[in-house]
Amino acid sequence: SMGATIADISFPPNGDTGYCCGIDGTIGKITPGGVSQMTSNVNGNLYSISFPVNSEEGWVCGGDVIRHYANNTWNGDQDYPSGGYNAIYMADSLNGWAVGDGGIIIHTTDGYNWVEQTNPDPQNRSLFDVYFLNTNQGWAIGSGGRIVHTENGGTTWAVEADGITTHSFTGFHFTSPTNGYVVGNGKTL
Repeated sequence: SMGATIADISFPPNGDTGYCCGIDGTIGKITPGGVSQMTSNVNGNLYSISFPVNSEEGWVCGGDVIRHYANNTWNGDQDYPSGGYNAIYMADSLNGWAVGDGGIIIHTTDGYNWVEQTNPDPQNRSLFDVYFLNTNQGWAIGSGGRIVHTENGGTTWAVEADGITTHSFTGFHFTSPTNGYVVGNGKTL
């Protein structure tokens, strides 16, 4: 047990070491030998964690914080627009996206410097999860049954679905490049 609510977990491909994050800045390292708590130097809640390549480098976000794990330390070396972040997804060690409150979408191409991308939602509804199949094709989901999609790394995003439910979409999983499932509040699937 981590002693706190856990919000997300990430294992890099082909790895047996993973990480989890959660309430009150909780980050844990998961190995075949067990779970050990790490020092995050974050006082707020952490909602999403991503280790795209190996267990030596990863990113975590929550609230107004994005942190980067390298050299066995969680570092505050990221440059990003202010906002409340709910999810982060790194396609590799350079290219990643984070989404959050007010429909904010940000993107990095160097693993450190983040720039805002344009969300097509005129109501600026919050986004709660983001996922990319590769560095071009990705989706973000959020409030009011909103699904946005990009085929060019986020240069442009298009609304794929809106109002499917009045509840918020909070997570999704792809079984193939053309088939995915979305879950959310109010028992939405």
